[in-house]
Amino acid sequence: MGITIAFAVFVMMVFVLIDIILIDETQIRNLGRIKWILVAVFLPLIGSLFWLTMGRIYAKPAWAIPLRFFSRRETPPPSEPVVTDVELARLDAEIACHQQKEKILELEAELRRRRKLL
Repeated sequence: MGITIAFAVFVMMVFVLIDIILIDETQIRNLGRIKWILVAVFLPLIGSLFWLTMGRIYAKPAWAIPLRFFSRRETPPPSEPVVTDVELARLDAEIACHQQKEKILELEAELRRRRKLL
Protein backbone atom coordinates (compact mmCIF):
# COMPACT_ATOMS: atom_id res chain seq x y z
CA MET A 1 0.00 0.00 0.00
CA GLY A 2 2.79 2.40 0.88
CA ILE A 3 4.63 1.66 -2.36
CA THR A 4 1.49 2.51 -4.36
CA ILE A 5 1.11 5.86 -2.63
CA ALA A 6 4.80 6.64 -3.06
CA PHE A 7 4.58 5.72 -6.73
CA ALA A 8 1.49 7.93 -7.19
CA VAL A 9 3.26 10.89 -5.54
CA PHE A 10 6.33 10.29 -7.73
CA VAL A 11 4.22 10.18 -10.90
CA MET A 12 2.39 13.35 -9.88
CA MET A 13 5.71 15.08 -9.15
CA VAL A 14 7.09 14.10 -12.56
CA PHE A 15 3.90 15.34 -14.24
CA VAL A 16 4.10 18.64 -12.36
CA LEU A 17 7.80 19.09 -13.18
CA ILE A 18 7.14 18.50 -16.87
CA ASP A 19 4.21 20.93 -16.70
CA ILE A 20 6.31 23.59 -14.98
CA ILE A 21 9.12 23.24 -17.50
CA LEU A 22 6.91 23.26 -20.60
CA ILE A 23 4.35 25.90 -19.64
CA ASP A 24 4.64 29.43 -20.98
CA GLU A 25 6.11 31.95 -18.55
CA THR A 26 2.97 34.12 -18.80
CA GLN A 27 0.86 31.31 -17.30
CA ILE A 28 2.95 30.97 -14.12
CA ARG A 29 1.82 32.93 -11.08
CA ASN A 30 2.96 33.57 -7.48
CA LEU A 31 6.57 32.31 -7.94
CA GLY A 32 9.05 32.04 -10.76
CA ARG A 33 9.69 28.85 -12.74
CA ILE A 34 12.85 27.92 -10.82
CA LYS A 35 11.18 28.42 -7.42
CA TRP A 36 8.23 26.24 -8.46
CA ILE A 37 10.63 23.51 -9.58
CA LEU A 38 12.41 23.65 -6.21
CA VAL A 39 9.09 23.52 -4.31
CA ALA A 40 7.94 20.52 -6.40
CA VAL A 41 11.24 18.66 -5.87
CA PHE A 42 11.69 19.29 -2.15
CA LEU A 43 8.00 18.97 -1.22
CA PRO A 44 6.70 16.46 -3.78
CA LEU A 45 3.12 16.02 -2.59
CA ILE A 46 2.40 19.46 -1.19
CA GLY A 47 4.44 21.23 -3.86
CA SER A 48 2.58 19.41 -6.62
CA LEU A 49 -0.76 20.26 -5.11
CA PHE A 50 0.30 23.88 -4.65
CA TRP A 51 1.40 24.05 -8.29
CA LEU A 52 -1.85 22.59 -9.58
CA THR A 53 -4.01 24.88 -7.44
CA MET A 54 -2.05 28.12 -7.11
CA GLY A 55 0.88 28.03 -9.49
CA ARG A 56 -0.54 27.99 -12.97
CA ILE A 57 -3.19 29.91 -14.84
CA TYR A 58 -5.70 27.68 -16.58
CA ALA A 59 -7.46 28.66 -19.79
CA LYS A 60 -11.19 29.20 -19.51
CA PRO A 61 -13.14 26.25 -20.84
CA ALA A 62 -15.53 26.91 -23.72
CA TRP A 63 -18.52 25.96 -21.58
CA ALA A 64 -17.70 28.41 -18.77
CA ILE A 65 -20.53 30.71 -17.75
CA PRO A 66 -19.46 34.35 -17.68
CA LEU A 67 -19.41 35.97 -14.25
CA ARG A 68 -21.79 38.70 -15.37
CA PHE A 69 -24.45 35.97 -15.53
CA PHE A 70 -24.31 35.69 -11.75
CA SER A 71 -24.14 39.43 -11.13
CA ARG A 72 -26.77 40.83 -8.78
CA ARG A 73 -26.56 44.27 -10.31
CA GLU A 74 -29.19 45.02 -12.85
CA THR A 75 -27.71 46.12 -16.10
CA PRO A 76 -29.40 49.02 -17.83
CA PRO A 77 -31.39 48.16 -20.93
CA PRO A 78 -29.46 48.60 -24.16
CA SER A 79 -29.78 52.04 -25.62
CA GLU A 80 -31.55 52.53 -28.91
CA PRO A 81 -29.21 52.14 -31.85
CA VAL A 82 -28.39 55.31 -33.69
CA VAL A 83 -29.60 55.17 -37.28
CA THR A 84 -27.30 57.06 -39.57
CA ASP A 85 -27.35 57.79 -43.26
CA VAL A 86 -24.53 55.29 -43.78
CA GLU A 87 -26.52 52.48 -42.17
CA LEU A 88 -29.60 53.41 -44.19
CA ALA A 89 -27.56 53.42 -47.40
CA ARG A 90 -26.14 49.99 -46.53
CA LEU A 91 -29.62 48.63 -45.89
CA ASP A 92 -30.89 50.11 -49.18
CA ALA A 93 -28.00 48.47 -51.04
CA GLU A 94 -28.78 45.14 -49.36
CA ILE A 95 -32.45 45.39 -50.33
CA ALA A 96 -31.50 46.24 -53.92
CA CYS A 97 -29.17 43.24 -54.03
CA HIS A 98 -31.92 40.90 -52.83
CA GLN A 99 -34.34 42.36 -55.36
CA GLN A 100 -31.80 41.78 -58.15
CA LYS A 101 -31.33 38.18 -57.03
CA GLU A 102 -35.10 37.63 -57.04
CA LYS A 103 -35.34 39.16 -60.54
CA ILE A 104 -32.53 36.89 -61.77
CA LEU A 105 -34.30 33.82 -60.34
CA GLU A 106 -37.55 34.85 -62.05
CA LEU A 107 -35.79 35.36 -65.39
CA GLU A 108 -34.01 31.99 -65.09
CA ALA A 109 -37.33 30.28 -64.35
CA GLU A 110 -38.91 31.97 -67.37
CA LEU A 111 -35.97 30.94 -69.57
CA ARG A 112 -36.32 27.30 -68.44
CA ARG A 113 -40.04 27.41 -69.14
CA ARG A 114 -39.47 28.81 -72.68
CA ARG A 115 -36.83 26.15 -73.41
CA LYS A 116 -39.33 23.44 -72.48
CA LEU A 117 -41.83 24.88 -74.97
CA LEU A 118 -39.35 24.73 -77.87
